[in-house]
Amino acid sequence: MISAADAKKCILENIRVLNSESLPLPQVRGRFLATDLHAPIFLPPFDNSAMDGFALRASEIQGASPASSVSLQVVEVLAAGTLHSTSRILQSGEAVRIMTGAPLPPGADTVVPFEEAEEKNGLCVLKKAALFGKHVRKKGEDVEKGSLVLTQGTCLNPRNMALLAALGFAQVSVTRLPRLAIFSTGNELKPLGSVLEPGQIYDSNGPTLSLALQELGLESKILSTPRDTLQDLLNTFEKASDAEVMITMGAVSAGDFDLIPQALKKLGAEILFHKIAIKPGKPLLFARWKPSRGERRFVFCLPGNPVSSLVVFDRFVRPALLKMSGAISFFRKRYVATASQKIKATAGKEDYLRAQVEWKEGSFHAQLAGSQGSAHLVSLAKSNALLIVPESRAEILEGEKVEFEFWGNEG
Repeated sequence: MISAADAKKCILENIRVLNSESLPLPQVRGRFLATDLHAPIFLPPFDNSAMDGFALRASEIQGASPASSVSLQVVEVLAAGTLHSTSRILQSGEAVRIMTGAPLPPGADTVVPFEEAEEKNGLCVLKKAALFGKHVRKKGEDVEKGSLVLTQGTCLNPRNMALLAALGFAQVSVTRLPRLAIFSTGNELKPLGSVLEPGQIYDSNGPTLSLALQELGLESKILSTPRDTLQDLLNTFEKASDAEVMITMGAVSAGDFDLIPQALKKLGAEILFHKIAIKPGKPLLFARWKPSRGERRFVFCLPGNPVSSLVVFDRFVRPALLKMSGAISFFRKRYVATASQKIKATAGKEDYLRAQVEWKEGSFHAQLAGSQGSAHLVSLAKSNALLIVPESRAEILEGEKVEFEFWGNEG
């Protein structure tokens, strides 16, 4: 049995980043950049108006006041999309009626909004001075041509994709997603929608893990549940062998029908570790396997208890899949809370406890979400965080600090 830290190290040292593919920008949300990106153009590409108003020379209206207005001849109307070459050079005593986004005409240096001017008889009448450069977006003020805009490993989202679209990136190079296969084990399992017979339960692990993968933007091949026989397990692994990562649930502990380790050995897989000093999730197994056809595959065998399965997926499998997908940050952000109650833990194991964490009076406060049994799902459903109690602690006293991580994006 190894420590949680050694298990993470073993996984990440073995997992490799996949190769890249070029995709249209609208298809890359949630993907990770495979290369650094540099700006091919200036942003904005030219000096332009930030307001609907009048483009003029600020120096010509410095003396303007309510008692002594300044009038300029309106000589042109410029809309967004107007080419520089079609705009005449602004002369002394002139102004241009300009719309937001239109290129600043040669000779102008300032824009006065319509609301701060009056137009009558072809004249722009101004009753106060304007600051030089006011309401003008200068060429390159946001992004200089050639500058680094996003780095390799950045997760693409609507915010940074807006920047890429403005810079004209029609396609970008992203890391390819891993091919995945998952299956649950257990003669007692029935698919959702079935009628349960005595001694049977619904397969909650399969649908849960499929949704957890979807949160990462990953799709998986879902195989039917094999019978609890060595041959059926061998057949199922062979059916999954096209996947780069296989994730199983159940049959990995110490029971008479926990045949996953035996099946992997018979297939010639190398078991890198089996059992971690954690609670829940101790039986986690990590292996690598090179089938008769194809490249090396990685196998994560999760415990069958539903809480254990989801927790070890989150703690150990999720970082591996993120690394394969090109991410540079694999782990959730960790915070510190004050315990609102005495919390029992397990000395010698790193504990992951389902908790409710809230912000009050300037800090986080944590309490257990309910029973911590590895088959108890109500506390999982009610939790918004996992408390991380180190193996050196057997308890956290009320008022003591405890580290935690939010599920998902709740932090």
